Amino acid sequence: MRPAWIALAVWIFCIVGYVGIHLYIGRRQFYRTNAAGVEEFESYGRAVASQLFEALLRLLTLVFLLGGLIAMFLVISAPRHYW
Repeated sequence: MRPAWIALAVWIFCIVGYVGIHLYIGRRQFYRTNAAGVEEFESYGRAVASQLFEALLRLLTLVFLLGGLIAMFLVISAPRHYW
Protein backbone atom coordinates (compact mmCIF):
# COMPACT_ATOMS: atom_id res chain seq x y z
CA MET A 1 0.00 0.00 0.00
CA ARG A 2 1.28 3.43 -0.88
CA PRO A 3 2.00 6.07 1.80
CA ALA A 4 -0.24 8.60 0.06
CA TRP A 5 -3.27 6.31 0.42
CA ILE A 6 -2.50 5.77 4.11
CA ALA A 7 -2.27 9.53 4.64
CA LEU A 8 -5.58 9.98 2.82
CA ALA A 9 -7.24 7.38 5.07
CA VAL A 10 -5.81 9.07 8.18
CA TRP A 11 -7.04 12.45 6.93
CA ILE A 12 -10.57 11.12 6.40
CA PHE A 13 -10.55 9.42 9.83
CA CYS A 14 -9.36 12.61 11.54
CA ILE A 15 -11.95 14.81 9.83
CA VAL A 16 -14.81 12.39 10.61
CA GLY A 17 -13.62 12.10 14.23
CA TYR A 18 -13.32 15.87 14.61
CA VAL A 19 -16.79 16.55 13.22
CA GLY A 20 -18.37 13.69 15.17
CA ILE A 21 -16.95 14.75 18.52
CA HIS A 22 -17.74 18.41 17.85
CA LEU A 23 -21.37 17.56 17.10
CA TYR A 24 -21.57 15.28 20.15
CA ILE A 25 -20.37 18.05 22.48
CA GLY A 26 -22.80 20.54 20.95
CA ARG A 27 -25.69 18.10 21.29
CA ARG A 28 -24.90 17.48 24.96
CA GLN A 29 -24.79 21.22 25.65
CA PHE A 30 -28.00 21.83 23.73
CA TYR A 31 -29.97 19.26 25.72
CA ARG A 32 -28.67 20.65 29.04
CA THR A 33 -30.03 24.15 28.46
CA ASN A 34 -33.40 25.36 29.66
CA ALA A 35 -35.76 27.84 27.96
CA ALA A 36 -33.64 30.79 29.11
CA GLY A 37 -30.49 29.28 27.61
CA VAL A 38 -28.90 28.46 30.97
CA GLU A 39 -27.19 25.09 31.41
CA GLU A 40 -28.71 22.99 34.17
CA PHE A 41 -27.06 20.08 35.96
CA GLU A 42 -28.47 17.61 38.47
CA SER A 43 -25.66 18.22 40.95
CA TYR A 44 -22.35 19.99 41.36
CA GLY A 45 -20.46 16.72 40.87
CA ARG A 46 -22.19 16.05 37.58
CA ALA A 47 -21.43 19.59 36.42
CA VAL A 48 -17.72 19.22 37.17
CA ALA A 49 -17.55 15.73 35.65
CA SER A 50 -19.40 16.82 32.54
CA GLN A 51 -17.21 19.86 31.99
CA LEU A 52 -14.04 17.81 32.58
CA PHE A 53 -15.23 15.14 30.13
CA GLU A 54 -16.03 17.75 27.49
CA ALA A 55 -12.66 19.45 28.01
CA LEU A 56 -10.92 16.12 27.35
CA LEU A 57 -13.04 15.64 24.24
CA ARG A 58 -12.06 19.14 23.06
CA LEU A 59 -8.40 18.20 23.49
CA LEU A 60 -9.05 15.07 21.43
CA THR A 61 -10.64 17.19 18.69
CA LEU A 62 -7.51 19.35 18.70
CA VAL A 63 -5.41 16.21 18.18
CA PHE A 64 -7.72 15.16 15.34
CA LEU A 65 -7.49 18.61 13.78
CA LEU A 66 -3.68 18.67 13.91
CA GLY A 67 -3.46 15.08 12.66
CA GLY A 68 -5.82 15.91 9.83
CA LEU A 69 -3.78 18.94 8.82
CA ILE A 70 -0.54 16.94 8.81
CA ALA A 71 -2.16 14.14 6.82
CA MET A 72 -3.63 16.66 4.36
CA PHE A 73 -0.16 18.16 3.87
CA LEU A 74 1.24 14.67 3.20
CA VAL A 75 -1.52 13.92 0.70
CA ILE A 76 -1.01 17.19 -1.15
CA SER A 77 2.77 16.88 -1.24
CA ALA A 78 2.76 13.23 -2.41
CA PRO A 79 4.39 12.73 -5.80
CA ARG A 80 2.07 11.95 -8.66
CA HIS A 81 3.42 8.41 -9.21
CA TYR A 82 2.15 7.32 -5.77
CA TRP A 83 -1.43 7.61 -6.99
